[in-house]
Amino acid sequence: MASSDIQGVPRIIDEDYLVREIEALKRQMRELGPSLMAAAGDAISTAVTFRHYTGGDTGFAVPTPITAAVFSATVDVPAGFTQVGVLATSYISAKNQSGGTSYIYARVAVGGDVSGNAASDPTGNGSFGTVTSSRANTLTGLTPGGTVSLTVLAAGSPGDWGTYALNAVFLNALLIFAR
Repeated sequence: MASSDIQGVPRIIDEDYLVREIEALKRQMRELGPSLMAAAGDAISTAVTFRHYTGGDTGFAVPTPITAAVFSATVDVPAGFTQVGVLATSYISAKNQSGGTSYIYARVAVGGDVSGNAASDPTGNGSFGTVTSSRANTLTGLTPGGTVSLTVLAAGSPGDWGTYALNAVFLNALLIFAR
């Protein structure tokens, strides 16, 4: 028990008083919570925007150098945004026509910046090999109304895998643009 001469503070603080104060604080938080969340949501929704890209192609060649693009796409930079965080993942399935056992390699480039290689298991001649590759990157200094490039590169080694109608590439990307 405590006593006080301060205005608004009871002379005796008991359990009932504390329970009433806690309930009043809970009520105030419940009433204030939605307006705070709305304000925070508005701030977040104006600071970032999301884009998703999904695409692919078939019937491409898998050459020997890893510099060849087997699929490319662009995503528009929204007005007012100058930065982007990107997570891009590719999947390639292709037929080995190199004449022997070979590997397929893939890279994903975001804004021209290329990740390391990813390799499949050894694939016998005439069989299909698969490979995935992912790339996370942040780009700054973007021009609103410009584009962000997404590119999948592939190679067979040793030996060119050639062109085959059922060779397939898929690209999925999540882009988070910021001001």
